[in-house]
Amino acid sequence: RDRSPPPLAPLHAALAAATPAVRRRQLERLAAAEGLAIVDRIIGGSAAPAPVALRIEQVALAIGVWMRSLAQINPLLLILDDVQWAAPDLWPMLTLLRESLAGAPALILLLARDDELRINPESRTAAEQWNAAGDPLIRLDGLRNAELDELVLACGAELDQAALAQLRTASGGSPLLALSLLRSGVPAARRRSTKHCWPAGSAP
Repeated sequence: RDRSPPPLAPLHAALAAATPAVRRRQLERLAAAEGLAIVDRIIGGSAAPAPVALRIEQVALAIGVWMRSLAQINPLLLILDDVQWAAPDLWPMLTLLRESLAGAPALILLLARDDELRINPESRTAAEQWNAAGDPLIRLDGLRNAELDELVLACGAELDQAALAQLRTASGGSPLLALSLLRSGVPAARRRSTKHCWPAGSAP
């Protein structure tokens, strides 16, 4: 990849997805403002979670309180996708969160592309240690070319062979990335029908 992931990626995105505006307002009654401010900065992708540098234990405590508070409202499942490209600081954070969340109705589920995990030794070693500790790690294989072609057809898109080849290469077989590329018009696709794959009002 040509740029470094945000701090704690993809945890920051998973926390954001788990905390819509209504949940964020509920958290104000369950957690201290200082801790909420730390996690707000992380969700925003800030490299500095506070005006002064914090120890990882302090950040883990704030995230742990955030997650335990969410779990008080509803049992919490936090899905971290594409951990093969995780930020290096994610793995020690997950170790601390495992301890912080013990006994809470909260689960962190890691998803990784197996082929990309094999070529990223740091993440592979950390993911295997996570899995060996009994925490859930799901290894995913990419779509084969024929399966990716079926996804394109199911979305009502029409690509010529050159565009299909571009999509296969750019997505690496990831269905989520392929859908994102189709929606953004890379590669350019002619829309044959209205399907749920396209956001309302979009026209690739």
